[in-house]
Amino acid sequence: MRHRIWLAVAGGFGFWLPVVLLGVLSRSGNFSIIAANTLPLGSVACVYLIFRRRYTVRRRLLSLSLLAGIYAFGPLAIWLTWTSSGGGFGSFKGPHDILWLLLFTVLPPFTLYLSTWNGTLVALLVVSSALVGIAMIHDSGSLGSHDGTQGLLSG
Repeated sequence: MRHRIWLAVAGGFGFWLPVVLLGVLSRSGNFSIIAANTLPLGSVACVYLIFRRRYTVRRRLLSLSLLAGIYAFGPLAIWLTWTSSGGGFGSFKGPHDILWLLLFTVLPPFTLYLSTWNGTLVALLVVSSALVGIAMIHDSGSLGSHDGTQGLLSG
C-alpha cells in the first residue's frame, strides 16, 4: 500500500510541478498554453520511464497509481498556480473554502473541470488516455492471454 502512495505522489508531482512552476514564475497567470500542456506530458513520461526501468513495478500498478496521483493533486496544484496571481489560497475567506478544496481533491471530475481554467485539459486528457491504455496492456505485452481466459482487469 505504501508503495502505491509513493507512486501516486510521484505521478502528482511529475504532472503538476511544471504547471505550478509556470504559474509561479509568470506571476500574472499568463503563460504559454503550449508549455502548460507539453511540459507535464514530458515530465510524466520521464517519471513513468524511470520507475518502469529502475524498479520492478507492474505496468498496471504503475500507470494507475500515477494517474490517481495526478487527479488527487490536481486541485491543489491548480489552486497554487492561482495563488501566484492573487486567487487560490490567497483568496480564502474561511474554513468553508478549505472544505471546497477537500471536496475537489476527493472527486476526480473536479480536476478535469479546474484544468479547463488553467489550460491543461488537453494534457490531462492525453495522459489519462495513455496511462489507462498502458494499464490495459498486460506485462507480457498483450491485451489478454492466448486462450482468452484472462480478462483485461486481471493482472
